Amino acid sequence: YQSGRDGARLRKSTLHFGKQPEGDSRVGAEQLHVKVNQDVKHQEVFGFGGAFTDSTGINIRKAGDKLGDQILRDYFSKDGIEYSVGRIPIGGSDFSTHPYELDDGGEDKTLSKFNLTSEDLEDKVSVYLEAYKAHNITHWGITVQNEPMASQSWNSMRYTAETTRDFVAKTLGPELEASGWGPDKLKLMVLDHNLDLVKEWVRVIFADKTAAK
Repeated sequence: YQSGRDGARLRKSTLHFGKQPEGDSRVGAEQLHVKVNQDVKHQEVFGFGGAFTDSTGINIRKAGDKLGDQILRDYFSKDGIEYSVGRIPIGGSDFSTHPYELDDGGEDKTLSKFNLTSEDLEDKVSVYLEAYKAHNITHWGITVQNEPMASQSWNSMRYTAETTRDFVAKTLGPELEASGWGPDKLKLMVLDHNLDLVKEWVRVIFADKTAAK
C-alpha cells in the first residue's frame, strides 16, 4: 500500500512472481521455492500496529480534525490497513520533544504529582495502567524496558538479563499482582530488543521461578 504527494492514499499494488528475463543473471523466480505448510503452527500473530509516541500525537493534531481523522481511519479502519494494536511509551521516548517522566519534580513516593498529560516509575507501574483504564484504554501487556541493552541519549535505563530478572521477581511482578494486574490480566514481557539475545535472557530469567511467573 502506497501513499504519496501525487494523491495516492493507501494505493494497493501486487507483486507477481514470474520467470527470470532472458539474459538476467540475478536469482529468478524459478529458483525461488516457497512452501507454506498450513498444518504446522508455531507462534500466533497477535496483530500489527504502531507506536503512539508524542510525535505521533503532535503531528496528527497539527494536521487538523479532518486530516487527523483520515489518518487514523487509514491505519485502523477496515477501509485502511487495519492496524489492531498500539504501543504507548511510559514517559518520554526518542520521539518526544524533551526527556520527561510521568511524575517529574523530584522524589514523590506517593505519586501525588503523577499525570498522563506531561508532554511539556519505580514500583508504581500499576498507577500508569489504572490511569489509562480510567480513559477506557486497557493494556493487554507491557515490557520492562524498550531496547534494554542500548545506551541511549534520551531517558532510558540499561538492563542486563540479571537485573531484569531481579526487578521482575522482587519489585515489578509483586507490585503488579498486588494491584490486580497479575498474569491473568496482563502479559509482562522481557527483552524488548534484538532476537540474538533471546536465548541468554530466557536462560537467566526463566531459571528463576518467581520471575518466570
